[in-house]
Amino acid sequence: MTPCASPLTDDELTEYWAGDLEPAREAAIEEHVFHCAGCAARLDALSALGTAVAALARQGRIAGIISRSLLNQLQHEGVRVRYFSVSPGETIPCAVFPGDQLVVLSMRADLAGVDAVHLHVTGPDNRPFGVLIPHSLSPRPRFLPWPKSPTKMPALSLN
Repeated sequence: MTPCASPLTDDELTEYWAGDLEPAREAAIEEHVFHCAGCAARLDALSALGTAVAALARQGRIAGIISRSLLNQLQHEGVRVRYFSVSPGETIPCAVFPGDQLVVLSMRADLAGVDAVHLHVTGPDNRPFGVLIPHSLSPRPRFLPWPKSPTKMPALSLN
């Protein structure tokens, strides 16, 4: 395989795969991938990884922070998502239903000047439910979703 003279970045391939590009940029990347075996192979690997991560999420085998692009892709593929958004100090009742395949908690916060977060999620009686230490905030995410399968989710009061 001939090396690519101008390889696409991982971010470009990810945004292309997730459908998060403007139509003109999407067309340019598609044209490049059509003619470049190296970038096409990387896109295939990224697609396989995304499919595997989605399968693990559906099985409740992963929990953590995901990107908006991955959440959009999962929803586009038909994953039934129950979505909650919470601000600091806010308590929300979390209810899931038999048809829900994924529960996502988005935490709103002013993270200006913050380089990383240490996330601790607790369930009833302050029992640990999940920990993510640390999560880099560079580049700045628009939100921090915490996905979990509803079959593995205890009743939560988040505050």
